[in-house]
Formats: sequence, C-alpha cells, structure tokens
Amino acid sequence: MKTGHAHIVSLPTQAVALLRDMLVYTQGKEFVFPPLARQKTAHLHRDALSAALRRMGFQGRHSTHGFRGMLRTVARERLGIDPDILEAQLAHAKKGDVQKAYDRTTFGEDRRTAMQAWADYIDRLKSGGNKVVVLRGRAA
Repeated sequence: MKTGHAHIVSLPTQAVALLRDMLVYTQGKEFVFPPLARQKTAHLHRDALSAALRRMGFQGRHSTHGFRGMLRTVARERLGIDPDILEAQLAHAKKGDVQKAYDRTTFGEDRRTAMQAWADYIDRLKSGGNKVVVLRGRAA
C-alpha cells in the first residue's frame, strides 16, 4: 500500500474458488497470476487489465481504477452497504484530524459480508438476474 500500512481484504467464496482454479498454473510459483505471453516479468503485466478492457471495446469509457468507483457507487445504491464500510474496503484515508487520530475502525466482519454480497450480486448479473438484495445496517 502507498501508505505503508497493511490492508487486509477478505475474499468472497467466488474469489477463493478462482484462486484454487489457478493452482494448476501457479503451483510452486511466486505469483498467483502468471504472464499470458512471452514477457520478462514472472507475473501478469501491470497493464494487462487495461489492455483487456481496450480489447473489449471499453477504451475511453472504463478503466481498471473505475472498478473501484463502480463498487463504491453500485454497492451503496443497489446493496445498501454503509459508506464507512465501503471506504474502509477501498482503503480510503479517514477524513479530518480527529478521525485520523482516534478512529481505528476496520469493519473487518462487515467488509467480509459486503464483499460476499458484492460477489453474489455480480454472479446474479452474470446469470441474467437483476434481483437486488438490500443490506441494512452494518452487517447482513
């Protein structure tokens, strides 16, 4: 992290399944995502996601960083996830000197619940469903 602080992120079951599927390609290697083509790095190139978006026709319409904004907006509007939980998930700094000095909340369990709800929502969209499940409060 740019801040020098660890940022712990709980993975939804879908992400864990993807990582297990990757073991075929990565067992015994240092990096989870190997290069897709001949390149000098032992890991996926840092521009690979941007290049994939360009190939899919999203040039100038979406960026890899835009996924963060999409999570922040859609998870708030469609899933009703508390903004403080989303800010913590995105590792945004606390606002104001008092918050920076005294607020040490991490929302660990709430963030885990939120990321599972997000992954489930993406799965519903992928399968053609658009059923919205609203989370109320800090945990659902």
